Parts: sequence; structure tokens; C-alpha cells
Amino acid sequence: MRFNKKKFITFFVKNKGITFFDKSAKGKYTGNPSTIYFNWRTIAEDVHNLDKCADYVIQFIQDKKMNPDCFLGVPEGATKLALLLQYKWVKKYKKNPILPFVRGNAKKHGTPKDRDFLGVPKGKIILIEDVVARGGAIIDTLKKLKKIKVVPYAIIALSDRTDKKSKNKLMKILHREKIRFYSLTNQKEVVEEAVKILKPPKKVIEKLKEREKID
Repeated sequence: MRFNKKKFITFFVKNKGITFFDKSAKGKYTGNPSTIYFNWRTIAEDVHNLDKCADYVIQFIQDKKMNPDCFLGVPEGATKLALLLQYKWVKKYKKNPILPFVRGNAKKHGTPKDRDFLGVPKGKIILIEDVVARGGAIIDTLKKLKKIKVVPYAIIALSDRTDKKSKNKLMKILHREKIRFYSLTNQKEVVEEAVKILKPPKKVIEKLKEREKID
């Protein structure tokens, strides 16, 4: 089955993945001065929804003709999804049965691989992120991987919310390391579909048009 972006966005929206505000949510929900909040945790906390999300990611990967050996989640938002992806991928394609994840907070003792990881990723690695806003969590994870001389083959984000400045900074780093970047959705297309589905109040839509530049 091929990846269907519209169905994926609908799945995200209908499972309370996006919230609209009529004023900035900075400080309460997000570090950004935005009237929109993306939250994949509402999906990750449900086994059935997480399984469905993993299937969407696998469809996307197969469409792109990628053949990874290992999935690794950016902590902690994408940790559970990456573990499930690895489990499903290994069962289907008989890959190396390693089940790695990155610690959110490093241990104060042990070797670099034990301080930052439980299970070291191997082979052609895809790094999974839920929402990319500024790219800081991805950059931090790449630094941890560099300590153990590991570079992922690609990064896949469920939602890309980066502004131009943040995107350029992130892409510069990824280009230098020869890491591919993919996103299943971007902010504009998710917001426009969410407005149709959720039908927020008029004042919220006006704010979205003013601050988020939606049509």
C-alpha cells in the first residue's frame, strides 16, 4: 500500500494532534510564538494509533525505496514510534534484531555508548522525529551519535514546522554530514486540512491567516 498524505493528516488531526489558539501559546504549550500546537504524544500514548502511525511511516519509506537496517528515535517524542518501527521492520525483513534507543538524559558514568544509548544502532540508520520546529533535538542526537562514530543515513520527521532560518541551519548540518531529510507533512498543509475538519472559530482563522500565512 502506498503512503496517502491526506489520510495521514486526517489521522493526525482527528486524534487530537493539533490545537488552535486565538493568541500565542508560547510558554504554556510551546517555546515558539505560535497560535498552533502540534502534539504527536496523543497518538503515541495509544497502542493502536501508534501501530497505525508506524504503518504510515513504513509506507512512506517503501515509496521512497529506502531499505534501512535500523530505526532510532529522537528522544523522547519519537522514541516509542522508532522502537515499534524497528520491531515491525525486523520481523518483516529479518534485519539485525538490535533494539536501540537514545537516552534523553545521559548517565554520568560508563562508556559513551552506555551513557547515551541502550543498544547501539547499526547499519543503515533512519532517525525518526515527531515534530521538527527548530531542529535542536535532532542536532543534539546527531552529536550523541557522533561520539560513537555513527551517522544516520536519513532523518524522517512526521511534521516539519521549521521556519526558513531554522531549516537552513539544520539543512546545512545535514548536507555536511550527507544525511537525507524527509518529512511526511509540513505545517501549512496540516493546518489547512485541520481548519476544514475542526472548523475553529472565525477569530482563530483570522489569526491563522495573519500569523501562520495560511490560505
